[in-house]
Amino acid sequence: MTRFLILCAIYWQSAMHGVDPQLVTAMVAVESQFDPAAVAGNCRGILQVDCRVWGRVLNIDKERMTTDVNYALCKGLCVLRYYYNLRHGDIEKALNLYGNGYKYKSDYVGKVRRAYKKLYGRASCLTW
Repeated sequence: MTRFLILCAIYWQSAMHGVDPQLVTAMVAVESQFDPAAVAGNCRGILQVDCRVWGRVLNIDKERMTTDVNYALCKGLCVLRYYYNLRHGDIEKALNLYGNGYKYKSDYVGKVRRAYKKLYGRASCLTW
C-alpha cells in the first residue's frame, strides 16, 4: 500500500472519529513508521493496538489488523477515544495511556510531538 493511500485512510478514519488527522499521522509515524503489517509482541497494525488487551472488547480480528488499514485505524482510534473520554478531554493524558498503558512511563507524548514537527515543520498543538 502506498503512503498516499495510507494518508487517505488516516484522513478518512480521523474524520469518522472526530480526531485531528495530523495527530493521527504523527501517531502512525511513531507506532509503525507507516507499516500496515507491523507486529510487535501482542500489538498489531498501523497504530499497534494491543490485541491481548483490546481483542475481546473491540472484537478484533488479528489478521485483519495487519491487512486492512482502515480497520486497524478504526480500532486504534476507538482505543484513543476511550482514553480521551476517560481523561475528560485531556489529549496529552489520553496519548500517554495509549502509548504506555497504566503501568509504564515513557516519553510517548514527546515522541508524537517530535514526529508531528518532523512531518509538518511546526510544533504540534495536540488537539482533538
